[in-house]
Amino acid sequence: MRERWYRDTTQKLLFGVCAGLAPVIGLDKAWVRLAALVALLISPLTTVVIYGVAVWLLPVKPYLEGEWQRKS
Repeated sequence: MRERWYRDTTQKLLFGVCAGLAPVIGLDKAWVRLAALVALLISPLTTVVIYGVAVWLLPVKPYLEGEWQRKS
C-alpha cells in the first residue's frame, strides 16, 4: 500500500512539507530539505509557488495521543 503524503508538523522547519515528503520517497528529511534549497536557488518563484500549493493542499499528519513524542 502506498504511503500518503502529509505535512509532518512535529519535525517541521517551516510547514512540514519536506519532513512529510521524506518518508514517502524513502530519503532522509535533510536530503529533501537540501533539494528544496537547491530548487529555491535555481528557480525561486516556481519553488515558492509549488511549496505554497503543497502547504495549502496537504493535510497535517494525524498522530495518536503521545505518538509524536516517540518520533526522533
